[in-house]
Amino acid sequence: MPRKRIPVLRVLNAFVLAWLVHLLVVAPLGAADINFKADGLKAPVFDLAGHLTRRLTAGSATGPVDSPRLDKGKVEFFAPESPDRPTAVLDFEQALYRKTDESIRGSDTIRLVSPQGTVSGRRYECWLDTGLLKLGSEVKFSSDDVRLTGKQGEIHFDPKGTGKTDLIKEAVVTGSVMVERTGTSKLPFDRAETDLAHYSAEQQKLFLKTPVTIWKNGDKVVTEVASGFYEIDLKAEPKVSGH
Repeated sequence: MPRKRIPVLRVLNAFVLAWLVHLLVVAPLGAADINFKADGLKAPVFDLAGHLTRRLTAGSATGPVDSPRLDKGKVEFFAPESPDRPTAVLDFEQALYRKTDESIRGSDTIRLVSPQGTVSGRRYECWLDTGLLKLGSEVKFSSDDVRLTGKQGEIHFDPKGTGKTDLIKEAVVTGSVMVERTGTSKLPFDRAETDLAHYSAEQQKLFLKTPVTIWKNGDKVVTEVASGFYEIDLKAEPKVSGH
């Protein structure tokens, strides 16, 4: 009776993927000098209760186990009560992943999409465990309340997805920042320009560093505030006060 032949390539692929998961998740730091190449990388992260909180995927991964180069990747964030649907998605073209501090960094564009809006920029560093995204150029932040563009940015977000609608905690955009209205915003002007804009989700406020140049109905005015910040309540009638 002829023996049944098992496809060697299939067995090897299964072995390589299993070994890769082992290296990424449980291998000691002594294995950091091992190089690998793999397609279709998936690396889920669970909390102590066994809930899926984050999933890193990439079209391909090459290089050392503790710092591989990822191509066409994304990071999905999940709330404990909704493991099948991500609360936010971080996507990028290329990134260097570091296991030691659970971070990704790259020079191309990265984008964070959440229920609050979308943040994008270039020359980035992102710490996935702590929820910090730093952007070095071409920063854009867009939500139902406001649209910000600037040269640099720092975004703080909830990596565990505990706040479904407030995943982005705050966004600070600096460097020739342009502030513009969106369709439903309550901004008291059409657009403004400042050196720094600070969006706070907890306070539902926007703080613009003064002097700030404001355009409204075709008129232009430069505004100064004693506290140094022009404060806008995004859920009520805007007002000017200290920060």
